[in-house]
Amino acid sequence: MKGLAKSLHSKNRRGQRHGLNKEATAEGQKEYSNTNGDTKDKRIRARKENKMANKKEQQRIKMKQYYHMHKELIKENQKQYREANREVIERKLKQYRESHREVIKERLKEYYRNNKDLVRERKRRYWLENADRLRSKNRERKEAIRIRNRSYYLKNKEAIRSKQENNKEASRKRKREHYINNKAILDLKGKQYRIQNREALKEKLKLYRLKNREVIRERQREYRLKNKEILKLKQKEYYKNSRRPRLSKK
Repeated sequence: MKGLAKSLHSKNRRGQRHGLNKEATAEGQKEYSNTNGDTKDKRIRARKENKMANKKEQQRIKMKQYYHMHKELIKENQKQYREANREVIERKLKQYRESHREVIKERLKEYYRNNKDLVRERKRRYWLENADRLRSKNRERKEAIRIRNRSYYLKNKEAIRSKQENNKEASRKRKREHYINNKAILDLKGKQYRIQNREALKEKLKLYRLKNREVIRERQREYRLKNKEILKLKQKEYYKNSRRPRLSKK
């Protein structure tokens, strides 16, 4: 009887706690949540983040162990995949390089700045190991460029010549204008240069004449034929002025 009374009493107490004081309990929980909610959220978030970090670390360790166990097999599979999907990989790589050109450039610059000596050493070693192949490759590349340039020139010969002539004419015009605008300064500079380098210029002219003797003779002959009448008149004028005056007879 005594035991029954005790159990009823404890049930009533529980009823008072959970039933009769329900509103007070809810209010208390709300108040606690308002005051300590942020701290609780932070704790939960930190716990989740820690759990995820541990999980990732475990996965990384497992992957590393797996890779060390099956290294050769993985390499072989990668090689086969690359060979089978070469075109797709190249296309994707090209697209990536085009879309991220500036980012790649900046990264490379940063890497070179930080690892200058290492990069130089790698380049030197690579060149020594692959010298013959690289020389052959360079020769082939130069030959391909030469053929491409030649074919382009033959295809667009007239347009290229016309453009060159226009450029020459424009260049002559610019130089002439520059000379006219700065005549006094340029003449003075030229005079000073000739005075300072007289011997060197003489030697240079001498060497040029020896080297291009036939060309100079041909040019002189052409000039004489072209300007025959003018030269005759000049010669007459010269003889007329240089003739000694006759002594008058007394």
